[in-house]
Amino acid sequence: MSFGHIDIYGSTVSIDGTTIHGVFDDNIPFPAGSTATKDTSTQDSGTVMEKGLKRFDPGSVTLSGNMIPNDAGQIALFSAYTDRALHTISVTIPDAGEVYSYDGYVSTFVPGNADNTYVFSCTIEASGQPERSTTTAAITSIVASGAGVVNVPAALAADTDVLVINEANGITSATLTVTAAAASAIEISDDDGESWTALTSAEASAAITLAAGVIIERLLKVEETSKATRFVRIYIIRAAA
Repeated sequence: MSFGHIDIYGSTVSIDGTTIHGVFDDNIPFPAGSTATKDTSTQDSGTVMEKGLKRFDPGSVTLSGNMIPNDAGQIALFSAYTDRALHTISVTIPDAGEVYSYDGYVSTFVPGNADNTYVFSCTIEASGQPERSTTTAAITSIVASGAGVVNVPAALAADTDVLVINEANGITSATLTVTAAAASAIEISDDDGESWTALTSAEASAAITLAAGVIIERLLKVEETSKATRFVRIYIIRAAA
């Protein structure tokens, strides 16, 4: 009996919700984690070794691809290499309906060449327990304060990753209220993931200053136990006078 196979065509790799383009085929970054053994023998063990397990090491992985200097994902990857901070790596396999995500440090980022092509290679050191899921963290709603607010899309779908909030002219500030009751953590960033501020489900954020015709960008991150981390990029636009 043949059970077929699952193609990886169309798979994506992202860092903090930003897709990394140019990744080579057969280079999906799954860290090779393992649990080593330790000798727990005592004088009572006789001539046969007794063993235990050490802590699980989530491992590391090499990610490489064609260098695309202006790609936002590759820029974020290089920034992660320089900031020495944990970042969320997500791998989406559409044909399997699976999302694999983990936190990791980008410990190396090396430009190079292969067959006369400009390429890059980096090492990601995973930290903590990886998540393999067919679903991402659930968000019930994202609501901005202010009169006459129009969201695009109007309803938040399970796969919505970009939300545009249109505010009326005259609104000088707004708050965001994110409802995600099952979330283990809700955070928002005003610097594209360099730093994060914690939010509480169903409670308003700090006020965000608005100006006519100015686009305000925020990156929302929602984590939920046993589900893949979800990112939503939010653009708040106040109408021009």
